[in-house]
Amino acid sequence: MVSNAVVAAVFGLAAVICFSGAYRGSRLRQPDARAGLRALLILSGAWALVQALQLFTTDVTVATTMFTVSLVIGFSTVFAWLYFCSAYTGNSYHRTWGFWAGTIALYSVVTALKLSNPIHGRYYSATMVTEPNTRLIIEQSSMYWASFVVAYGLAAVGFYLLFRLFRNADRSTGALVGLVFVMALPIIPKVASALYPTAIPNLSYDPIGVAIFAVGVLFVVDDAFEGLEAPTRNELFEQTDEGVISIDPTGTIQEFNQQAARFIPELGTSVTTKPELLELLALDSFTDESQTVSIADETADEGTRRYRVRIHTLTAGPHTFGESVFVKEITDEHRRKQQLELFERAIESSHQAVLVTDREATITYVNPAFENITGYTAEEAVGHQPSLLKSGLHDEAFYAEIWETILSGETWIGTVMNQRKSGRYYTAQLEVSSIANRHNEITHFVGIQSDITDNIQRNQQLTVLNRLLRHNLRNGMNVIQGNADLLAERVVDGESRTYLDAIRTRAEALSREGQKAGEIQSLLSEDVSPDARYDLCSTVESMVAAFAAEYPTVEFAIECPISPELIADDRLDAALSELLSNAVRHNDLDGLAVSVRATRLETDTTGNWVEVVVADTGAGIPAHEREIIESGQETQLEHTTGLGLWLVYWTVSLFGGRVIICEEDDETRVRLQLLAADGKPDSSR
Repeated sequence: MVSNAVVAAVFGLAAVICFSGAYRGSRLRQPDARAGLRALLILSGAWALVQALQLFTTDVTVATTMFTVSLVIGFSTVFAWLYFCSAYTGNSYHRTWGFWAGTIALYSVVTALKLSNPIHGRYYSATMVTEPNTRLIIEQSSMYWASFVVAYGLAAVGFYLLFRLFRNADRSTGALVGLVFVMALPIIPKVASALYPTAIPNLSYDPIGVAIFAVGVLFVVDDAFEGLEAPTRNELFEQTDEGVISIDPTGTIQEFNQQAARFIPELGTSVTTKPELLELLALDSFTDESQTVSIADETADEGTRRYRVRIHTLTAGPHTFGESVFVKEITDEHRRKQQLELFERAIESSHQAVLVTDREATITYVNPAFENITGYTAEEAVGHQPSLLKSGLHDEAFYAEIWETILSGETWIGTVMNQRKSGRYYTAQLEVSSIANRHNEITHFVGIQSDITDNIQRNQQLTVLNRLLRHNLRNGMNVIQGNADLLAERVVDGESRTYLDAIRTRAEALSREGQKAGEIQSLLSEDVSPDARYDLCSTVESMVAAFAAEYPTVEFAIECPISPELIADDRLDAALSELLSNAVRHNDLDGLAVSVRATRLETDTTGNWVEVVVADTGAGIPAHEREIIESGQETQLEHTTGLGLWLVYWTVSLFGGRVIICEEDDETRVRLQLLAADGKPDSSR
């Protein structure tokens, strides 16, 4: 015979355990699993507490009411159990419309039958006995046992889900199986109390099983319990790099993962339905095919981010259960695609021939310039090797050097004689590089070549013509000057001597032009070293001092409030000397003033430019010559009278500068704008 006090103590302890477990909570990953377990513990604790209090009452009405309340609470634990088992095992039954509709309908019907028992009396009948203990004796009717079978049948579904999870686990689950088994044992005292109500209080002992289960999973085998939790659809959604938005059949957004919230911050606030989502994405409808959309984002480099959107409809037979919208950010992918397209267009429009080969030197790509230069179409070149361009004019050692260079990962640059499809030879400036993958393994080679045949021939022609011109001009002028000197010894009349002086003056001028032509050829023969430096002010002072000594009647002035070094070399001497020479030789020396001024360029905000102004008060430079020099072009009809200004123009251009000629304040001013070597020039000297 079990006393009421002992049974009440057991139920009270079960209530304390259940409430404590609910308060402590679990470390399960899934919010739904945590919520289901907490609801199960709270309801089971309330169920146990009501039954413990029932044992202390002697009033049949109060006891019967408490028994009915315990039946109502007890039946609700079945659905909390199912909710927990569905979430814990990684299923989504608990989130379906059918689960909630069935739960509400079944719970409402069974609860109504229990609460209306005083009217129909078909659920149970109750009497209060005093011997051997004062307790309520329940005689169950058919409705009671029917709801009993339904409750345990539904609970069995939860047990099935758990045991299926345990069976498929890759670790030992013996302790958890034991706990679940113990949780089902209270059915034994339940049946016993129905058969022997005077020996055992006629109560539901399930809360005791739940309390044992709670102690086990929360305190004893908690690591195994948490480790076996199956990832649900929601957890998988959180782990994916895609945004996932779930929409029910009514078009209402039910849930979305953190990625979707990051991509579309309006979700859950101003965007709660499918039409609102479509409006935000500027789409008429979703399709199974991927669609690209843009969403404004001030934090993005271009002010917008791009996403790829697709939809999947959830169906079962003819029934539609909802839709899942998948959103993937492709901003970086789109940017890379644009860059690749730009790069492809640049190669396609380049005037340099580009060909790409695999590691075996089989051509995989050529651009239109390759077709134009070589005469081979892409169809004819792709699949062959670059040797189809061989001219036979280079030995094997030449090509071996190229291969040795590019296989080492370096770039080979040089000149090669190739042969077009037509058989004609051409000279190419060739650059060949290797392309490596992320493992630093060479997978391809790229060759870029320019047809420099015309340039080479033009340079050869200019060199030969310049040599012949200078040689013949120098020899011819020597002959003219020599004969003029001989005539000068014999000519005595003034008129003849005037003609002779004109011949000698012109001969000297032509000699100087020949000398300038040589200077220009020397000027253009070498590139500017990046380390080149030019001390402007010291050079100008020395140069002006030499001219002042030669032309004492000319007033020379130097203004150099700054002391810059220019990115130039001593070839700039020729330009400065030419400007000073031009100022004194083409003007009346009486009253002539020549000045050289170096300042920071006023219109330059970077401080990298220096302006050197050579000014004189002479007759000036003809307007048409100024225009020719500034435009950099001359024709048969419009040209300068000599090479002097061209020498200045080409020298300054060689150093990356500009030449501007103007007339200001009764002066002819030639402005040379050149780069300073140290950025902003000093303000001190």
